[in-house]
Formats: sequence, C-alpha cells, structure tokens
Amino acid sequence: AHPPGEASCTTCHNPHESSVRNLLRSEDSLAACAACHKDFLLASQDRPYRHRHFEVTTQCGSCRYAHRPGLRKYVREDTSETCLSCHNMPILTEGRTLPNIAREIAESPFKHKAIEEGGCPLCHTPHGSDQPALLNSGYPAAHYAKYKTEDYALCWRCHSSSLVESKQGEGVTNFSNGAVNLHQKHVLDIGKGRACHVCHEAHAASQPHLLRQTLVFRSWTGPFTYTPLPDGGRCVTACHKEREYHRVAMRGESAVKARDLP
Repeated sequence: AHPPGEASCTTCHNPHESSVRNLLRSEDSLAACAACHKDFLLASQDRPYRHRHFEVTTQCGSCRYAHRPGLRKYVREDTSETCLSCHNMPILTEGRTLPNIAREIAESPFKHKAIEEGGCPLCHTPHGSDQPALLNSGYPAAHYAKYKTEDYALCWRCHSSSLVESKQGEGVTNFSNGAVNLHQKHVLDIGKGRACHVCHEAHAASQPHLLRQTLVFRSWTGPFTYTPLPDGGRCVTACHKEREYHRVAMRGESAVKARDLP
C-alpha cells in the first residue's frame, strides 16, 4: 500500500466533505503529493524542460496509482504503455508536432532495442530535465554539432563511444568501408559533424539500422534510401550521390565505392 495510506487515509482525504473530487484535501492532487514529495517535485519544476503533464496544476494520478503499488513505483500498468496512452496521437508542443509514437512503434518492423529492453524511462524522464525532449543524459539537439564525448552521454550509456571515436571499424561497427569507420567520418571527422538523428530514428523505423526514410533539415526534407548488401550497403540520400560501402577490403573481387563525404 501507499505509505501515507498505511498511517491514515486522512493524510490526503477529508473524511466528511471537500470541494475536490475523491474528497481530496487539496484543490489539486499534485499539491497533496507535494506534502510528502516536496523536494523532488520542486527540483523537477526548476528544470528548463518540463513534461507538460507534470505542471503543478495537473494530477500525478494520470500516470500513477494513489493506493496500490502497480508495476513499479505506483506507475499505472507498464511504464511505456502509460507513456503511449498519451503519445498515441500527434502532439503539438512548443511550436512543433511530436509524431504518433505508439503507431510508429507498432507499425515499424525495426525497433530501437532500448524500447524493447528498458522502455521509455531508459532515455526519458517523465518529470523535468536539463535536456531537450526530457532526455536523461546529454545529446545534441541540433542536426550539426562538433563532436564531444560528453554531448553523446545518452547514447554511450548503451553503446560504446568507440562507435564514433575509433578510426578502425572492424569489430566496432558494421558501418565500415574496409577498415575505415564511416561513423567517425560522418560524426567526428567533418567539422560540422552530423548528430545521430540526422540518419537514424530514435524509436522505430521501416529501414534496417533504424535508418530514416526522409532526412529533415529545418523546413527542408529529402529522401533517404538504404539497400543492404552482403558485406555492406548502398545509400542514396539528398546529402550526396549514391555511395556503397563494403566491409571486405579491396582484393580485386570487391570494388569499394565509398568516397569521402562532401
């Protein structure tokens, strides 16, 4: 049971009358929660990015049970299912539209492993964050960003930073041309390195490796087609002409066509 209820129901409820539904003592249930969780709630509210459903005028009960434990920390049902009960439609926020994440995950053949193994809280906080998109750790919000290890702290919680920092691709990434790590060329070598989301979807995708079908740069969009090959792949993008990469080094039988990016 919820600890306050074990002591006394009257901690949160007025037993006789109230102007608030469920005989809650407070005008809004979040304020009632704040009586016990004040430090946590105030810290969350001071963050530059806050979940729109976690303002002081909303209800903790939208995501959590007040009495029975639920699956974890009184969260209703599965944590990700709770998130997707709202993110099952396009949502307009701060001048941009968040896509229908629930449909994207349900209908896409390729899903981010983090969603299947850890769910939404692995990357996002539902309360408040110093990072855009309520991310738990550092990640560049812009399309182009000069690479710094700490700026990709979110990615390196699951992936190894050698995915970008190693010049040698063998044993580090399948996105390599011979021994050359092409992730490094895209993200680190170029002065205006591309962030992961330029090419990859964060949640789910219709192409392998969570690759996008459409590249987006502010108001501009362009197609992105990827074709898997036995030892590499072929990319046709709006950024450059058709390129192929092959993990097998040139030995005559395999012509390596990947070139330096413009």
